[in-house]
Amino acid sequence: MMKAMRFSVAGLAAVVAAVAFGGAEVVEIPVEISNPGFEEGKAGWSFQPNMSVDGTVARSGRASAHVVVRDFAKETTVLTQLVPVDGSAQYAVSAWVKAADVKFAKGRTKSVGAGLIVEWYGKDRKWLDGGQFDCDRFGTADWQQVRCAKIPAPADA
Repeated sequence: MMKAMRFSVAGLAAVVAAVAFGGAEVVEIPVEISNPGFEEGKAGWSFQPNMSVDGTVARSGRASAHVVVRDFAKETTVLTQLVPVDGSAQYAVSAWVKAADVKFAKGRTKSVGAGLIVEWYGKDRKWLDGGQFDCDRFGTADWQQVRCAKIPAPADA
């Protein structure tokens, strides 16, 4: 019997950096993330059947998202939230991830471990491009901050 891979996510935040031309100052502007610490349960997030909110495990606050993968070929491992962006800006996104028994496994896609994936979607909600990854957390590890930075949004995002 295969052991389940488990990871938790707490505290997601994003910052948009305005594009600077000709020596102009870059200004960082916070982007609103709905329910970033899962304090309001599943609100604002796209949870799958193998995902839950755990009120007993938290980095700060009172909760975290909990993902258990027993069969990587059949279960999804991506917890998502669509956030409106400006196609002329660069973004930085960070999250806190905790892993337990995360192993490389063959499935529908390459196993990347626990972490953060930023992807771009158009206004029509169709996938445009993979932006950046900060993953590769395998095994068991306490809370670690993962970050993707200086990610340019496609013009039609």
